[in-house]
Amino acid sequence: TGSIQAVSTTPANSIFGLNNPALASSEMTEHSARFGNDGTVSTFWQPQDNDANPWWQADLERAVTMEEAKIAFPAPGNYRYKIETSSDGLRWTPVADQTQTASTDKIRTDIFAGAISGHLLRVTFTGKPAAVAELEVLGRLTAQ
Repeated sequence: TGSIQAVSTTPANSIFGLNNPALASSEMTEHSARFGNDGTVSTFWQPQDNDANPWWQADLERAVTMEEAKIAFPAPGNYRYKIETSSDGLRWTPVADQTQTASTDKIRTDIFAGAISGHLLRVTFTGKPAAVAELEVLGRLTAQ
């Protein structure tokens, strides 16, 4: 007799963000926005010293159901930030708030409460230090 096996039709999670277009509120010389997701932790984005509201943004270039973000910073430090997602660049949905954190970890993972769909992800810093060495988004392509 034959047996029937259940096969999952849910797509597996993937990592998004590597080498996708990136923008930032400002850039230091030799620390442009593109270094925040270039696959090399030794390069990083850093805002200009006089940037009062520094942010870094990745365009995933396709609709992604995002579940978590992993950020690597250039060095350990008390990086305070919030993460928001958007489908249109006008309306932003907050998905993680680390503005009051005491963490000094060099690598942080923020798990989103619920799966959030969009193609833009923005990290806004609420003080110094502010920099992104690498950012990865874990999720799956959103059904259209």
